[in-house]
Amino acid sequence: MTERSQLVSGLREAADWFEAHPEVPMPGDVKISLYDLGDVEAELETLKTIARAMGNAEKDFADEFFKLSHTFADAVTVTAIAWRENVCKRVVVGTETVIEQKPPDGVEMVDVEVEREIVEWDCPPSLLKETL
Repeated sequence: MTERSQLVSGLREAADWFEAHPEVPMPGDVKISLYDLGDVEAELETLKTIARAMGNAEKDFADEFFKLSHTFADAVTVTAIAWRENVCKRVVVGTETVIEQKPPDGVEMVDVEVEREIVEWDCPPSLLKETL
């Protein structure tokens, strides 16, 4: 039995069990996460494949990750997760000067003015496009 067929069989078994035992309390959110945190091209191709298979999906690009989710029957959510930098284009739109505390040579913390990039992420509206 392949890994995929084991997963499918296990999901069907669990569904049948819940159906046969209405006395068992419902679980909280049921989520399945698909990770393929590999190289950029492989990760992007995997996400495109998943996006096409999902059809309608919710996209979330926050922090370090890009997430593509689809909920089945308002009960089970499948989420594909990738590094945001492998899916979205990092665009520096400016810099800002901020005050940070840094220790000078092991003594007390002092305020130091530093310049930090202001970054926005340009994430494609659709993963179905061939060029991003």
